[in-house]
Amino acid sequence: MLAILAVSTGCAGGFPNPFAVAGPPAPQVLRPGATLEEVVAAVNANSARVQTYAANGATIKPQGMPGVPALSGGIMIERPARFRVYAGTALTGREIDLGSNEELLWMWMARSEPPAVYLWGRDQFAGSQAQQMLPVDPDWLPSALGLVEFAPHGRHELRLLPDQRLEVLSIVPGPGGIQTRVCVIDPVRAWVLQQHVYDASGSPVATAVASGHRYYPEYQVSLPQHIEVRVPPAQLALAIDVGQVLLNRALGDPGQLWVPPSGYPHVQMGSNGPGLAAQSGLPGSGAALPTNTEPPGDVLYVPRAPQERMTARPGELQQPVYRTPSGL
Repeated sequence: MLAILAVSTGCAGGFPNPFAVAGPPAPQVLRPGATLEEVVAAVNANSARVQTYAANGATIKPQGMPGVPALSGGIMIERPARFRVYAGTALTGREIDLGSNEELLWMWMARSEPPAVYLWGRDQFAGSQAQQMLPVDPDWLPSALGLVEFAPHGRHELRLLPDQRLEVLSIVPGPGGIQTRVCVIDPVRAWVLQQHVYDASGSPVATAVASGHRYYPEYQVSLPQHIEVRVPPAQLALAIDVGQVLLNRALGDPGQLWVPPSGYPHVQMGSNGPGLAAQSGLPGSGAALPTNTEPPGDVLYVPRAPQERMTARPGELQQPVYRTPSGL
């Protein structure tokens, strides 16, 4: 769904904000030599302290697309399954509106043809053209923004990287089948610095690289200010600056906020429904992904051969293995 952020036009304010006030330093939450259970518990506890998230001054900039400016808008989340992203420009008004509740996913574009709100039932996302454009769980957006969760009884492996950062590899369900998620984690503050999702063949599905973490002492929560998002199957690269974030506040009338926008026809989509591009006028897969798409940082994960995968006992550290992808 994020793919449509790359096709909007107009102008917007700059980012990042050079006058943003930094918060207090985050405390140490992991001891040296932390076990897998301790790392998982620290990351999950950080996310669990956030019930609602509101970034009303966010900016979203497509990368590798000269001449396409940043959009201004808002990102709102009410866990576990509600989110809304809207963005536009000062000249043209609102350009996009994406959202989710417990039953539906929706998308509206000012420039779609015909103008309509396109809807997917959550049970229809797998196999739909939306899933082909964004082959990752729809609820990955909150995770990319720092609200990361590890399944308490899931399959995880903890490894120590050469620069002493931690890496947790997890087997997770995805809309198209089993996927592998790799999280690179700060060894002191348990910040999730990188997230990489791979499909069953070892091909990259989505990446989020977070930076500029801010600590919110009233909630004992750390979250990133800047997120680089890349979705290679959708040929999409975005830079997001969330601006000022408000946590655990009332977000507004649920009957208005977590429902699709009104005033336009509602078109039901699904795995057996008409294609998204045909219905909305979207250009196929979009422009080619820029060649410089590797996330910053000196350590990137490469899937390992099947016989080397997930061999650690719970809590055991392994040195990472880097090879040409050969399946998972």
